[in-house]
Amino acid sequence: ALGGGLVGVTYVLDEPTQGLHPRDTERLVSVLRALADAGNAVVVVEHDAALVAAADHVVELGPGAGPEGGLVVAEGSHAALRAGGSSYTARLLARADAPAPRAPRTLVPGVTVRGADRHNLKGIDVELPAGGLVVVAGVSGSGKSTLVLDVLAPSLRAALRGGGPVGCRALERHAEIADVLASDQEGLAVGGGSTVATLAGVGDELRRLFAATPEARRRKLGAAAFSTNVPGGRCEACAGRGGVRVPMDLLPDVVVACEACGGLRYSDDVLACRLEGRSITDLLDAPVTEAASWFATNPALAAPLASLRDIGLGYLRVGQAGAALSSGERQRLRLARLLAAPRRGRVAILLDEPTRGLGFDDVDRLLSALGRLADEGHLVVVVEHNPAVHAAADRLVELGPEGGERGGRVLRGGTS
Repeated sequence: ALGGGLVGVTYVLDEPTQGLHPRDTERLVSVLRALADAGNAVVVVEHDAALVAAADHVVELGPGAGPEGGLVVAEGSHAALRAGGSSYTARLLARADAPAPRAPRTLVPGVTVRGADRHNLKGIDVELPAGGLVVVAGVSGSGKSTLVLDVLAPSLRAALRGGGPVGCRALERHAEIADVLASDQEGLAVGGGSTVATLAGVGDELRRLFAATPEARRRKLGAAAFSTNVPGGRCEACAGRGGVRVPMDLLPDVVVACEACGGLRYSDDVLACRLEGRSITDLLDAPVTEAASWFATNPALAAPLASLRDIGLGYLRVGQAGAALSSGERQRLRLARLLAAPRRGRVAILLDEPTRGLGFDDVDRLLSALGRLADEGHLVVVVEHNPAVHAAADRLVELGPEGGERGGRVLRGGTS
């Protein structure tokens, strides 16, 4: 963009600081400033406090998320918003000056990676303790994801099967690891028929419960009848979507409620089946927080729904289409499912930039969830650029000093 020398262009960027070290964020701010100074309009959607502080004009939407958002809460210079004191942006800017204090934890030996040499790693040795939050930091391209996801994760999985290390000379396990739960920085794969329920892993259980109701058995309806992805119980006029897309030629398409089912998505036979007085549509239209209270005594549903609620997604509707979720919502949904997964014994939980797309309130919820896992004695290793996560770390491992071939070395390791 800079090399093109264009003037009079509107640049619209969605969270350009994702995946960037704070040093790289400073460089990005300089690039955006140069574009603006050249006479272009630069509009950025962003959570990063440094970029917000560099803005000439800030528009804050809210006050909450989902149904609680969509309003202009504040507008003006970052100094004016900060002077207001009560808005999200004001608290974000204040947080940049004063990181939240943390309580130290007692760490125990976890695993040691010896001679890691995958990609740009320079045969490094890294100690990763259990019982605390371990953060792997460093500039972009320094080898953080390679160490955690391309060396540590496959080596631990291989060790569980009796195999040898992957991408390193040796893997020393000082604590027994029963399982490995890992995620990369990509969001959930969202298909055309995916919903919050299916992405959270509770869709099958919900359909099974409805199929077990007396009315469903009397009408000989199996679990598939309560799915919108296959014919049998869904409204075929809208394929279970509840709405029909109408092309508008030169205007954007619009979605109108299906006339056949009135937006209820299912046939009358399916809607007649009630689970504790509620139809499948009642459940799909309910917020996650409400559904979590309904199924508090069902272990297969309680943990995933409570995890969604605790990580700040309680406002989502259970049947909300996956394609309608923002990148930050998909990221948190993936994390909630990961954190709610059954754990037998000590587990290695390996996350790559879990704060991508998250506001600082959501980061606090994430750190609280990871802290609970650390307190249980698990091995919790996070690749992260976010300074708030760095400040909360019980052990910080920094790779560098640069990216690419000039990276892959351990610069320092210790408490944050």
